[in-house]
Parts: sequence; C-alpha cells; structure tokens
Amino acid sequence: MTNNIKKPNVGTKTNFGWRLDLMFGLVDFFTRIGVIPPIAQVTRWPMKKRQAMTLGGPLIHPPLPSRVKITEETISPLNADPFSVRIFTPDVVDASRPTVLFVHGGGWIAGGMTSSDYLCSNVADGVDARVISVEYRLAPEFPFPAGLEDSYAALCWIAQNNSSASGIAVMGDSAGGNLAAALCLLSKQRGGPRIVHQTLIYPVLDATLQSDSMNSYTGGGLKRHELVGMVAHYLQGNESPENPLVSPLLAPDVSGLPPAFILTADSDPLRDEGKLYAEKLSAAGISVRYLNVLNAPHGFISLPKLCKPTAGAVTEIISELRAIKSS
Repeated sequence: MTNNIKKPNVGTKTNFGWRLDLMFGLVDFFTRIGVIPPIAQVTRWPMKKRQAMTLGGPLIHPPLPSRVKITEETISPLNADPFSVRIFTPDVVDASRPTVLFVHGGGWIAGGMTSSDYLCSNVADGVDARVISVEYRLAPEFPFPAGLEDSYAALCWIAQNNSSASGIAVMGDSAGGNLAAALCLLSKQRGGPRIVHQTLIYPVLDATLQSDSMNSYTGGGLKRHELVGMVAHYLQGNESPENPLVSPLLAPDVSGLPPAFILTADSDPLRDEGKLYAEKLSAAGISVRYLNVLNAPHGFISLPKLCKPTAGAVTEIISELRAIKSS
C-alpha cells in the first residue's frame, strides 16, 4: 500500500491556503446566521433541486477538456422507475481500458450526475475511456437501498452495452464511494457483472461513525454531526448501520473483491476508515493502493482551483485506471 500519512491533521487548526480557508470561514459564518440551511431543511427541498446542487463555476473549476463529449441517456430497469446517466466520451476511446461507472457524493441526500463533471471529464480524457455517472435516487424520499439498487442497475446496463475489453471499473467519492464499495459487495453476492477495479475517494465506509478521526477532527469542512444527519436520512431507522452494504468496512468477508485504489484526505473525519478498509482488503489478499493526501479537506477533488493537491490527486486516479488493460 502507498501511505504518505505524516501526522494526523486533527483538532481545529488547518491550513489549506487562504482561498479555501476563506471559503470554509464564510460557510461557517453563513451557516451560523441561517443563510446556508441545515441538513434538515435541505432534505425538504424537492429531489430534483437537490440533484442539481453542485460546486461549480469558473472560480472553482477550470474549463472541461474540449475533446470529451457529454451526452445523457435514460435507463429503464425492470421493476423500477427509469433514471438517467451522464456519459463522458473522449474523441478516441481505447477499448483495452475499462468503462468507468461513477457514483457521485452528496451524503446520499444531494448531488446528481452533473455534480462531478470536472472529475469525470478529466478521467475520461486522461484514461481514454468512457465514464458514466449515474443519477441515483436520493434519501430521504428513497432511503437505503434505493441508491445502491440504481447503481447496480446502471452496472448491469453497462455490462449489457459495454465494448471495453477490460470490463467495468467503479469509482465514487464520499457517499458515492460508499455506494461504489457496496456495489462491489452486492455484485459479488448476486453473481452480477464482474467489476475489475474500484476507486474509492474519501469514502464513507463505516456508518457507525466510530473511527478515531471521526471523533477527533474538528477543522474546516465536513463535520461528524453532519454525517450523523446524513446517515439518519439514508437509513430512516429501517436498516442497521452495521449492514455491510451500508458499512463495507464491517463486511465479514471481503475476499474476491476487485483491486482497489483508496484515496483519503488528511483533514477529514472519514480519513481513518479509508485506511482501515485498505488494510482489510490487503489482509484478504486484494491488491490495494492507498494514498492519503496531506493538506486536503473532504471534498477537495471538487475544488481544483482552491485546493493545490487536487490536480495531483486526479493525475493519480488517471494513472491507476490507465494501468488496467486487457491481457
């Protein structure tokens, strides 16, 4: 495993650079005075409005790669409502590289298939492969396992229509990393499509929220109390947070899962569970690469103009996926 942890960045002091520090300061201020709504209020917004929530614009994202075409299609799975996918296709697709199914973050309650255009388009461009982002149903209207089942339906749809000789890789960030990891477990359980690789970006892997970093980090960005609310909306009291499809870190058997690249942010309450999952997979004989990014908060991949480590981390993701080729 690759591990560049030097010193856990816990407590209240973080130094992300003045732009990001200013953004977090403004977010905290506007939250305190009620301009930015709490999670309980956000979840009362219509799902379509929450799916459109994204960090974007020229202050945060550079222009998207010009050679990547973005299209959308509708999937109509059996016994379920149709949903959309967003497809990122580079000018030249290398059929020896895997098609990538991307599952977005947003705490299971927000975000949509357009939330991560920067990451998806740059991965498509850098890997010369299609990236497909899924518009899964959100909680609280559609609690567990709705989002996971939508992701599985997208996986099956890709398998039926995939021309890549290297198969299908999955990738997700935050709650999407949770769904991507759970998708690997679910497909294994059901004898579903083979997943050749999983890229988990600062994933939620233990919904019991008991890791050391979860209970000690109080700096800028994601907070434990926010995750408590997100998990509650996702599970609705109807499912145990210890279910392995909710908390992949607690899965009793991870043998036979695909190779993994797990990327964590050092200044993130989710940091330790990513490391623990990497160690668990490695102990089960799974090929794992683990990278902890210093001076980075949760969600930094979505902040390329504000967070210096973002470009390098995206390059690492691209390099990992480019290494997957058909024999």
